Amino acid sequence: CFCFQKHVIPEDLLFFCFFFFLDLFSVTLSPRDPVWRVGDTHVMQCTAVDCPHGAHIVFSRPGDELLFAETQRFANRSLIRFAPVEHRHNYEIVSFPNDPVISGTTNLRANETRDLSCNVYNVSAKDYVRIEWTLGDTLVHEAEKDTATRTASSTYTITPIVKDNGKKITCRATLRRLEFQSFRLDVRISNQMTVVFGENFTLTCEADGNPKPQVQWRMLDSSVPLATEPGQQKFVIEGATLSHAGEYECVVSNSVGSKTAKVAVIVQGPPRNMSIMVSPAGQLKEGDVVTISCLSDTVPAGRMVLRRVSEDGTTELNSAFGSSTSVTLSPAVLAHSGRYECEASNQYGTETSATVHVTPPRNTTVEVFPSSQVHEGQNITICCKTVSFPAARVTLRKLGGDRELYSANGTFMLQNVMATDAGSYQVNVTNDLGYETEVFTINVMGESSSKGRVP
Repeated sequence: CFCFQKHVIPEDLLFFCFFFFLDLFSVTLSPRDPVWRVGDTHVMQCTAVDCPHGAHIVFSRPGDELLFAETQRFANRSLIRFAPVEHRHNYEIVSFPNDPVISGTTNLRANETRDLSCNVYNVSAKDYVRIEWTLGDTLVHEAEKDTATRTASSTYTITPIVKDNGKKITCRATLRRLEFQSFRLDVRISNQMTVVFGENFTLTCEADGNPKPQVQWRMLDSSVPLATEPGQQKFVIEGATLSHAGEYECVVSNSVGSKTAKVAVIVQGPPRNMSIMVSPAGQLKEGDVVTISCLSDTVPAGRMVLRRVSEDGTTELNSAFGSSTSVTLSPAVLAHSGRYECEASNQYGTETSATVHVTPPRNTTVEVFPSSQVHEGQNITICCKTVSFPAARVTLRKLGGDRELYSANGTFMLQNVMATDAGSYQVNVTNDLGYETEVFTINVMGESSSKGRVP
């Protein structure tokens, strides 16, 4: 025998209580027609009366719906306990796309080219669609499409021939769920890389993503990308030079987006590109304010020394820790003339740069004692003064004559001058940088005589 009793509880929850029995008995259900408040805890009891062999009691909801309740079974009764239950879950509703639609297949003619279109509508935005074209049993074209527009389309250009008559043209669309499109960038280099001049070094940029990302290296102070293979995660530089120092950027990108990572490269080595400058430039003269500066590309920084080398020896003018040093001569005098030398040194080596600062003859003056007008038989002293470094060579000659006198100190003496000694004379002052000349005239009064010192 079989019987059941139904009971309606709030919120249209319909329950059935089933009994299986051999003998006649009765069933009670309590409470009857209850009114319950959401969140409360309640117990419902189903009892079989006059059932000597025991009853099998089952609670269930119609339509195979889940029953969020606890049950307890006894010999002739069963309890169902409704406790406050909070049940949460995220559900994703996916609509299936429509069947592929092929267009352009009507009135196909042999040896005539035709574009066929296959459209798949209402595709989920999280799907990739792979579209395959087959002619008979042969795959003739395939393409993979994203579905940002909710419609996946593919075009196949066909030139049918006579033997294709009767063959089926099939467009098959396969959905590939894009479970994730992740993007992770992991640059496995330190924030700062220090390399030694001349050594090789490697920059590494590793990235994972879906779709597979592409890697491109570039130097930040240059808009030109570095010559690397597409997707190359390691970039090797052979023979580091000072030009390789700077900041590098790794650009990783795919269809989802892009990310960048930066790394600084410092190239260390002995001092290089030493230079020495004199300001103001050009010809200097006594009284000028002159600055002599030394510069060097020194990484790491080292000691810079500026010296003057003269005939009296070497004098250290200034030294500093860094990549530059300087000294100011105010005012400059002839004693400051000489060779200036810069030396830079660090833990990797030493470089020396020297310049020779020379002063050409200038401001030459000639004086004649007692006067440029004398009488026959008098003595004349000619004094030539100049400012130059290195020391100048001073000579005297009478214009039109073929003799030349030399003086180490610029002083010449003509004794017992005669009328034939009268005329124009030239003093020539010369050193390695240049020369300067002065012309003056001597007048001798009196009778002519064949005696003279500078014919």
